Amino acid sequence: MKLNSGEGTNYGLGVSVRSNPRRITHTGEAVGFLSVNNVYPDQRAAVVVLTNSWNTGSGFTQIAREIAQLILPQIVQDPVAAAQTARARTVFDQLRGGTLDRSLLTQNANFYFTPQAIADLRSSLAPLGEPAAFEPAASPCCAAAS
Repeated sequence: MKLNSGEGTNYGLGVSVRSNPRRITHTGEAVGFLSVNNVYPDQRAAVVVLTNSWNTGSGFTQIAREIAQLILPQIVQDPVAAAQTARARTVFDQLRGGTLDRSLLTQNANFYFTPQAIADLRSSLAPLGEPAAFEPAASPCCAAAS
């Protein structure tokens, strides 16, 4: 899919193209299951995960990433995705602590995170303690992910 400027989005009709390593990804869902299909054309490999679950968690995509790391050890993490995940984790940690560096946010996000919203998030997130993991929920079509 191309933007009006002619620049590509690396997304179209549910399929995302990622680099480093090159990966073609499609996720899907239907009543009772979630799926992800990651194809690594340069390695002539694919990882397909089907789960009999219908929650919106990231378990199925995390399973696919971890399988790929096991069977394709030469795969490296996309540095752009890693930086975006680190930035999201920073914002999450700040919200747990009740502070927020607004320079990390878009104008829309700054509008959303009112002092009351920040206080509410602190009171709900702080008691949960340190998260066991912090990863993108899915291969993004339009946002950061992995």
